[in-house]
Amino acid sequence: MTSKPTLLLVAGDGNVLSEMAAALRDDFDVLTAMDRASAEAVFRSSRPALTLVDIDTPPGRPQTSESLGLINDMITLDRLAKVIVLSEKGESATGVGSTIQPGSCEVMRKPARMEELRLLVQRRLAGRELERADLQHKPEPFTLEGMFGASHAMQEVFRSIRKVAVTDASVLLYGESGSGKSAAAQAIHRLSARKDGPFVRINCGAMRYDVLESEVIGHEPAGGTVGATSMHGRFQEAISGTLFISEIDELPIPLQGRLVDLLCEHQVGLADYRESAKTDLRVIASSCTDLMKAVGERKFRPDLYYLLAVVVIRVPPLRSREKDVLMLAEMFLDRFAKRYGKTNLAFGEDAIKALEDHAWPGNVRELESRVRRGVIMAEGGVVRASDLELPAVETPCLPHTLKDARRALEREMILQMLEKHGGNISAAASDLRVSRATFYNIMARLGIQRKRVLKSTSSGQILNHDE
Repeated sequence: MTSKPTLLLVAGDGNVLSEMAAALRDDFDVLTAMDRASAEAVFRSSRPALTLVDIDTPPGRPQTSESLGLINDMITLDRLAKVIVLSEKGESATGVGSTIQPGSCEVMRKPARMEELRLLVQRRLAGRELERADLQHKPEPFTLEGMFGASHAMQEVFRSIRKVAVTDASVLLYGESGSGKSAAAQAIHRLSARKDGPFVRINCGAMRYDVLESEVIGHEPAGGTVGATSMHGRFQEAISGTLFISEIDELPIPLQGRLVDLLCEHQVGLADYRESAKTDLRVIASSCTDLMKAVGERKFRPDLYYLLAVVVIRVPPLRSREKDVLMLAEMFLDRFAKRYGKTNLAFGEDAIKALEDHAWPGNVRELESRVRRGVIMAEGGVVRASDLELPAVETPCLPHTLKDARRALEREMILQMLEKHGGNISAAASDLRVSRATFYNIMARLGIQRKRVLKSTSSGQILNHDE
């Protein structure tokens, strides 16, 4: 038996919601929501094939801007999302055309006959299936060998990885702890001609000096046979593959010198070499600190730096990847929900705000850990900010109308200019590029009193009728 497509109906009016659900339930699996928060939760957990949003709200319900914000959020979460907007005003008055991604949304004027609505729904669903089939024949632009990044910063990293992967050049990866340097190194290996060879990792920050020497440099065979070319240890294991040396900045100076000798002897990372002497091995190194600065401070050998830094790639911290946090969080949520048998989990609105507001000092590793904990601790199908061990973010009180918003902005600018210029009207008006008369009129309209700045205070407070 073929399953019915899933439709999400969103309306602030319960009567409208009931009528639409009753009319469409025979042909579709219908889900309903009456506000933005619940609609987002249903969308995240069910990923409906199509969403119908009635933006004509009864008195006391959220304004049209909330509906448009909901539509934008859904399209951000699923670029194949399809939405039909129902409005008595039609497209010209909804603002949909200027705020929503083209092709994702269509407006239908109310009252609409149910037969026309069904035909429109079927057409939008058919278009979605064609897009999905087309995408299956194209590489996903936001992923690269297990890495994810829709942000401009990560797209630049992906471009660099693709370019360097097809060469034999040594690579130096910079980035904060947990930002994804190891994933970048593995992506380079998988995209290279050595992808079928070993990927061997050494962590210089996690070993004692004597162990590190044996692991990185190798040791002589038993019996004291002389010859640095023995290459025992990880170096030997990585032949025909990739050797990834993480936290290379933690490698002691004496071992740096020995590593230079080893790389030069086997011509690893050098452009000018003899084929007979070349070792079939690629070296990728990573560091959390600026090695050029360490070179200047004589904490890192310049010859080793230039052997390793043929190509330098900087992996950005998560806080600078503005588009990626929520998408990564959703990916981790799906992964751990499946692992722990918790289906239909979704982030609550407080969790979404907390994820967006957090500075992520631990980068992607911290995000993965917090989402994993959130899945484990969640109750009732919703992951809250407290489940992630993140503080809830208070939602600022926004003006109710565009007129109120403009008034608040004008008021703030006038007060700032008066404070900046010590109450001097002429200077404040000049800074805002308006005449003194206009400035006085705005002050009167906003209820701001003309006064002398109190010279006896450092704050320079400006009094007005509302204070």
